[in-house]
Amino acid sequence: MRFLLLSDLHLGAPLPEWGPRGDARRAAVRDALVEGVDRALAARVDAVLVAGNLFDVPDPDEDLAGFVFGEFSRLDEAGIPTVLAPGRHDGLAHPACVYRSPHFPAGVLLVDWAAPRRLSLPVGDGVLHLISMTWIPGQTPETPWTELRASDEPGTHVALLPAELTEAAAWKGTPGPRLDATALAGSGLPLAVVSGENFLQSTVGSTTVICPGSPVGLSFGAFGPRRSVVVEVTDAGVTVDAQKRAVSTVEDVTVEIADPATDAVVETVRAATQGMGLARVRLHGRVPGPVDTDAVESALSAESPVSELIDDTELDRRVEDDLSVAGLYSARMAERMAEAADDAERDRIRAALKLGLLRLSELEANRAG
Repeated sequence: MRFLLLSDLHLGAPLPEWGPRGDARRAAVRDALVEGVDRALAARVDAVLVAGNLFDVPDPDEDLAGFVFGEFSRLDEAGIPTVLAPGRHDGLAHPACVYRSPHFPAGVLLVDWAAPRRLSLPVGDGVLHLISMTWIPGQTPETPWTELRASDEPGTHVALLPAELTEAAAWKGTPGPRLDATALAGSGLPLAVVSGENFLQSTVGSTTVICPGSPVGLSFGAFGPRRSVVVEVTDAGVTVDAQKRAVSTVEDVTVEIADPATDAVVETVRAATQGMGLARVRLHGRVPGPVDTDAVESALSAESPVSELIDDTELDRRVEDDLSVAGLYSARMAERMAEAADDAERDRIRAALKLGLLRLSELEANRAG
């Protein structure tokens, strides 16, 4: 039995980090759903499984909901059923949840129960034995995973769980279910599909665990290449076809710099982030003076992928014989860093040192002018 796997599209997400490029990225998410449906039709899959967070909110606008329902109707018209388990972002607890709409497609099986339950569905020429659930606050058990077991009935056994693997969670401390992979070790299930921002494939006991991940990286945490995932489950095992999607990526980048001059830093950052969709850049290295991050950010164009610039540089300023105001200030701040009670205080003093040196440089430039 062959499946297209989807999760974490977060359709309708506001994407403030993307600035003026947000509309284009939201359009890319819509395109990802269309391409997924196209692939499901071309690959003649037996079903589409959605492991949570199809929408970013439980009550998206009508146009977006209509677009998504239309894509599911394409699958229904081709005789391909969809099983959809709502996630933490688009959960059923909201009274106006989109999945309660009277226009919800008839060809979509909505998982609306709060604890794992097994059901059997005729799919294609076989039977799909599915264990699934959705997370509903106050109703989902604290540890709902005790019943994850394949039955002895003939057919294809799959778990569809809108939960992140504990060890792979992109956002620590957020509400919602976490699945310890060891809960699957003795399940006898050939395939378990889970949610999460990033593609993951692992084996636990005899179970292949797949997180299809967001097909379009939207924010920090969804790093690296995006995938379109089709799996086939047979008596011989599970075959995974995870094709890399042609979409710009979200990256966490460390850039080494030696020259703190604004023009030099801008040139280095642009080269390091070329072709990326969204980048959080950390400046690293020993430099002879402070980096003016405000000036660097202003010099980067609005179309730059850099949404966050973090200055982790170390000042390489010799102060032993420097009796200037900047030298004396640097010496005093170096003493305070040496006396700091912890790393957090040391980082605050270091930031104050850089800011102070920048302001002194501005004063010197104003006097010279």
